[in-house]
Parts: sequence; structure tokens; C-alpha cells
Amino acid sequence: MGFLLAVVFTIYSDTVQAEEYVDDFDSEKIGCRLYFDEKQVQLKLHERTKSLAFSGLGAERLQLVSAENNVSLVIETAVKPTRVFEELRISAAVFCNRPGTQLAARVVFPHQIDPSTNEPVTRLFVGQTLTEVTKWQELSLATTDSQIGKHLILWRASLKPKELDPREMYIDRVYLKQNLGKGMTEIMLDNLRMSPIVEPETEWLNQSQAKANEPRKPKIEFQLDRLIVEGRPMFPMIVPYQHEPVELFKQIGPNVVWVDNYLNRDLVNQLNRERIWATAWPPSVKSENGKILDAAQGSLAPFGDETDGVLFWNLGVRIDPNSHDQLRHWVHQVKTSDREQRRPILADVTAEETIFSRDVDM
Repeated sequence: MGFLLAVVFTIYSDTVQAEEYVDDFDSEKIGCRLYFDEKQVQLKLHERTKSLAFSGLGAERLQLVSAENNVSLVIETAVKPTRVFEELRISAAVFCNRPGTQLAARVVFPHQIDPSTNEPVTRLFVGQTLTEVTKWQELSLATTDSQIGKHLILWRASLKPKELDPREMYIDRVYLKQNLGKGMTEIMLDNLRMSPIVEPETEWLNQSQAKANEPRKPKIEFQLDRLIVEGRPMFPMIVPYQHEPVELFKQIGPNVVWVDNYLNRDLVNQLNRERIWATAWPPSVKSENGKILDAAQGSLAPFGDETDGVLFWNLGVRIDPNSHDQLRHWVHQVKTSDREQRRPILADVTAEETIFSRDVDM
């Protein structure tokens, strides 16, 4: 194993260009994304500070208040993609009023797709942990052969019974992980450095990014009146799309957004990348006077990739009982055309739910 790692990961040592990636956090625009439980944590401050920087002209500064102990916080910053190999070193200056902040990096495996997300498999490579409190400390992460070997053992174990394909693996994100204590926590980040940079092969980078941008095809079923999505129970929390930025939905917290057009692929793809599903009105075939035809009289073409990323179909809200015949024709058309994914159909009716329940799923 050691010889193999040496061959695989030090093959670049003679050809590595001493390119360095540096984020000095000197600009005024904040660059980190935060992940935490908004029910337990309040974000009080997220800014670029000039007066408290470790070096240079600025640092990213956060203040959060937690109602409980041991609440997870993850701070993410995108970096220039670089291959994982023996000489790579990552460092960052970190300040926190609590110990335990850990430096980590996301490793992407471009040759292996996670079927549950339709994205390349990723795992964390962990580095040093903050021990100094209320003072700057430089944390480092080294992808030495021995550290790569130790991480590969853990990564392979996490994927069993499947094998891990480590070819062309690269880093594209750096994280700070912190368990918040009750009360206020202040964290600052500055002087993020990675060296030397060996860029991934453009072909594999583009392919893995393209796969990550593909809409998702969920596995959906009902068990005892519960919606099961990709093997897990799900209660849909739906909000309508009103041309808000997709980032806003992450703050609101829905798991489904009702989009105005399922063919708006850019919007559906953005939602899917944020782990948010879409719902939409399905298409229909109508007569000349605007009536929905039965599938035997007018059928839709089979649904294809243009409908990916839609979790279930939504026929609307406050549907009048007098429209039952039209709704039944619409459902028949959709179910005939959606044979590959067989998505559920939702309808909000004002009365006679028992009659409508024979045709719709929710």
C-alpha cells in the first residue's frame, strides 16, 4: 500500500509548478457560506473586518449565538481546485473565543457518482484543531502519503460494500468546523493558503461538475400514507416561487418550491443543487374550446429529461369539486406520460376529498 501511494501521489513531484492559491480576505464582499441549525442558532454578525485582521487588510468575521451546547457550525469557502498529492499543504489563520475549531477540506472523486445525490462522491480530509483561545492561530492540513493512506481506509469503510475509486481526486472546498457552546461564539478567518497547486485534468473536472449540475431523478413511493423519498420519510414544506433569489429559500427552509414552469431548467437545477426539490403544474392536452381531453382522445408525449428535478406534480389549490371530470382527465394524461418516474400528483380541493383521492396521491 505504501509503495502504491508513493507511486500514485508523488508522481507529480518533479513537474509541480510552485503555484500558490491565496485568499487574503481583503475585499469587502463576504465569501464564506455557513451551515447551522437556524432553530438553535442566531447569526448576529457576518462581515469583513479591517481592524482585526491577522494580516493584510481584512478578515472574515462571524458572531453567532446558540441556545444549546454542541450545536454544529460549518464554514465553507470555495478554493481553486487542486489535485490531492504528497506535497500539498493548506493553512489558514483562525481566531475563536472557544477551542475546537477544525480545519478540513472537501475531496471530490470525479470517477464515482453517489446515486443518492447524482453527484460525485465527496469526503472530508481533516487537519489541525484550534487550541488557542481569543488569539490568532495558524492551522494546517497536509496531504502526506501517510495521511492519504489513513483517510483512504476510512473513506473505503464508509462506502462498503461499494469500492472507492480514488483516481484524479481533488480538493475544491475548505471548511472550518466548530461545535458551538451555549451563548455567543466569535470566529474569524484570514490568510487561507494552498500550495503547490496542481489543477485537475480539465476533462474530469468538467465532467464531474456537469454531473453535479444534472437534475435529480428521485425514487418516490408511498408507505402507509407516508411520502418516502430516496428511502427516507419526507413531509413536503412547499413555498411558491415569486422570483426570489434561490439563496433566500435556504434561509426560509422549504424542501419543495412550487415553480411556475417545469421547463425553467436553470431554476430547477439551482434548487436541486441546494438540495431543494421542485413541484410544478404538469402539461396537458386541451380541445379547441380549452377543455382538458381524456388521454384516450389526446395524449402527451412521454416525459423525459426536461422534467427531471420535479419531485411531484401539482394541479393547483382550492380546486372546485365541479372540476372533478377535468382533473380526472388531466391526471390520466400525466400518469400515462410519466411512466418512467411515476411521480405523485398533488391537488388541493375545497370539498369532496374522498372522491378526488381516487385520482390523486396527495
